[in-house]
Formats: sequence, structure tokens, C-alpha cells
Amino acid sequence: MKLAKTSARIASRPGHLLAGLVLVAGLVVSSCASRGRTSESAGPTPSAPQVQAAEFQQIIAELRRASTCISDAEAAPGFAPLRAKAPSDTHDSPYPTYMLDKKKATPAEGQLITKFLETIAPCQPDFGAPTVRSHQSITRMISDTWTQQQELYRHLKEGLISWGVFNQGTRSNADKLSGGLQALKLTNE
Repeated sequence: MKLAKTSARIASRPGHLLAGLVLVAGLVVSSCASRGRTSESAGPTPSAPQVQAAEFQQIIAELRRASTCISDAEAAPGFAPLRAKAPSDTHDSPYPTYMLDKKKATPAEGQLITKFLETIAPCQPDFGAPTVRSHQSITRMISDTWTQQQELYRHLKEGLISWGVFNQGTRSNADKLSGGLQALKLTNE
């Protein structure tokens, strides 16, 4: 399976887009982080490739933390009604069922969305300030996708969009992130 398709499937989790993103980000920038890596530095100052590799490992660790946090929250039994309306993989789900659903969130679902957003707030990735340009691009894409997904949830909760539009937006976010990461990988090979 091609990287773009794989990353789109992984990233299409409606509740978060980060679960499995560790794998995608790792595939995307592994060539950047390892290119030119030396086994040992000649002196006490780490080489540029070693600094890049260390920074990349910090980013991966933060993605793992965020992904685990969100996956745990999303799997909570109390959020089952949200999982029923937003499939875990919008690429494999019956398109008409989820993507064309014209129903808006009920008041009870709106309250559940609020609770979900509160629950995952501490899960938001904090990458600090990466110094490597490709790492800055990756973290910016992930942060932007996080923000866009939160906005979709808020619009759904407020009745501005239907479940179908929410699922389409989630899929679009996943596809954009996947495409952006794939493009970044290609430009850094």
C-alpha cells in the first residue's frame, strides 16, 4: 500500500487524526533525520545530524504521548455515541451512511462533544520550538490539523454542520495532512 493511502487511512480517525500518525511521521522524515548521521561525535558538541535525530525523537515521543492520550479518551465507553456517528476509518466506511448523514448533533451529543473536547484538551501535542526546517513543517501541519479538527467538532456541537459534513471534513483533514507529509518526504529525499 502506498504511503499516502496508508497515512490517509491512519489519519482519518475522526476523534483525533493523531492515532497512528507516529508511524506516518516516522516514515515521512526518517530519511531527513538519519541522512548524514554519524555514529559518534568527534567532540563534546553533537553534530548537526545528531541534533536533528534527537529533535526528531522528541517529536515522535510527543506524538506517541498525544496519540495514546487521545486513543484512551476516544475509547472510553461514555463516548460510544460519538463513535457510532463518526467511523474510525472514513475511507472504508459505507460512504452514504456516514458522509451523507444530514442529521445535526442532538443536544445530548453536543454535550458529549463538549465533554470529549475537554477530555482531549491535555492531549494536544506540544512540540516546543523545533529548529530543523522539515521538523517545523511537520509540527505545523500536525498542529494545524489539530486546530481544524477541533473547529469541526465545535461547528458540529453548535449545529452549524451535520454529521456528514463533519465526517467529510475529517476525511479531508486526513487527506490534506497525508498529502502534506508525503510532499514533505519527497522534497527531503
